[in-house]
Amino acid sequence: MYEKAAFVFWTTLGLYLVTLFTVTYVGVYLTYIAIPFITLSGLVMLIAKPAAKTQQYIDESKRVASNTLSAVQEGINVLDAEAEKQVEKTKAKLIEVKKERELKIRFIIMQDIARKKQKAEEARKMAKDGRLSYDSYIRLNNSIDEDVVKLSEALDKSPESLISFFESKYLEKVS
Repeated sequence: MYEKAAFVFWTTLGLYLVTLFTVTYVGVYLTYIAIPFITLSGLVMLIAKPAAKTQQYIDESKRVASNTLSAVQEGINVLDAEAEKQVEKTKAKLIEVKKERELKIRFIIMQDIARKKQKAEEARKMAKDGRLSYDSYIRLNNSIDEDVVKLSEALDKSPESLISFFESKYLEKVS
């Protein structure tokens, strides 16, 4: 309260004196407004002025509060730095997991290609032995060849495309 009253008092008094000394005519309205402001704020300033001992307590409280806030800010900065390190570790782990997942998907697709080629070889043997008609063998072999081509093309895709291809091709079978 004291600080606010002092600010109003000194600001109003300064502006009033500057106006009195620089302007040739000062209207009564300025006087009617400025003098009561100066008087009232001066009285409030006198009444609210803290004792010397109280001012010491106030200053000490301000110092302690400032030191506490500084310590809290330092703690927050340390926590922020640790959190940033943790985020970087998590990002690195996520990249590692994505790479591992991609390798597993590539392995599964390569196994599927090998199974399909083995199936084609079995169909060829069955056709040769007469257990499978030649037309059925051709249709089955063409279907297997198309699947092998699609799977081989999938292996050449980017990791994200490969994962989405895998999910659409293999996970729909699970559902």
